[in-house]
Parts: sequence; structure tokens; C-alpha cells
Amino acid sequence: MILVISETIVKVYFLGSYPGTIRGDYATTVSHNIIHGSDSLASAEREIGLFFGEDLV
Repeated sequence: MILVISETIVKVYFLGSYPGTIRGDYATTVSHNIIHGSDSLASAEREIGLFFGEDLV
């Protein structure tokens, strides 16, 4: 699932993202983009806790 999402988001830096991808179409800078994707299950668990609270992990 992480791979599928990563391919949809495409590239960490918006300058290398293709038109038709979320980052390619909506990012304006490296730090101002509309989406974030975790690179692993461990990162996802940690980040979900940071954004939404530990009770959701």
C-alpha cells in the first residue's frame, strides 16, 4: 500500500514531480504542498500519533 501511495504522490521534492500527480499539480514549494506520505509503516505510525494523537495508532 505504501508503494501505491508513493507512486500517486510522486517524488519528495515537487520540482521532480510529473504533471498529473498530486505534488506535480498542487505543490508550490518543497514545504508548501498539499500531501504527505510516510516512507514506511514505522514512520506512518509515528506520524499518525503526531498529527492525530496516540489513541489512533
